[in-house]
Amino acid sequence: MQFENEKLSLKLEDEICENKDLLKENSASRHLCNLLKETCTHFTEKSTKYECEREETRQLYMELNNNVERMIMAFEELRVQAENTRLEMCFKCENSVDCVYAASLTILYFTDFIACSFRPERYKVLKW
Repeated sequence: MQFENEKLSLKLEDEICENKDLLKENSASRHLCNLLKETCTHFTEKSTKYECEREETRQLYMELNNNVERMIMAFEELRVQAENTRLEMCFKCENSVDCVYAASLTILYFTDFIACSFRPERYKVLKW
């Protein structure tokens, strides 16, 4: 009986040691699970944050792209306006030169007529 008591005692000690080992393993597993859970939570928060930032960046890119397109169209309109203004000014200048030339010839004709120095070679047909 003593022998059986010692045998049971040894078996109990082995089971207690095994139980302690299992408790340590359980505790270590729980700790790893908690770390994994924290990591997943942290990753989820970061992922959500980056998704929001990505969407915000996409919106800003779209706004910037629209602004650039509007600026390109505005500059093209300004270029066309500048070209039209330049052509208009050239036309006015040409007309002004022609008008000044015609007025000068008219004054010259009248001056010659008044001065009685009529010279027919000076009165050629004007080509406009």
